[in-house]
Amino acid sequence: MNFRELLVIFQFGVAIILIIATIVVRRQIEYAGQRDVGYTTSQLIEIGMEGDMGKNYEAIKSELLNNGIATAVTRSGSSITSNAGSAWGGFSWEGSTPEQGKKWVSIWGEQKVTLSKHSD
Repeated sequence: MNFRELLVIFQFGVAIILIIATIVVRRQIEYAGQRDVGYTTSQLIEIGMEGDMGKNYEAIKSELLNNGIATAVTRSGSSITSNAGSAWGGFSWEGSTPEQGKKWVSIWGEQKVTLSKHSD
């Protein structure tokens, strides 16, 4: 075998490895996009901790749980879905009034309160 034939064989081998690697990466990306994230995204609300919310967290949590507004409340140091910042609102759900939908806003900051409401 001469040098030219070896280079062709080497190039062919590298091409096959790159094709296999591309297929593997593509499947991983597809899996990441389709996998169960562990929570129902349409039933999750995140609210930034502002003002005295940090001091009054336990009282706020108790009120939300006792009044049936949320089935679970937790506090975290960052967003569970992203490290970026954003503000958004305009939520609506079955039986909600337009005024209720305006109240839910997510502002990502140092501390978060995440509310989870399960539909029955």
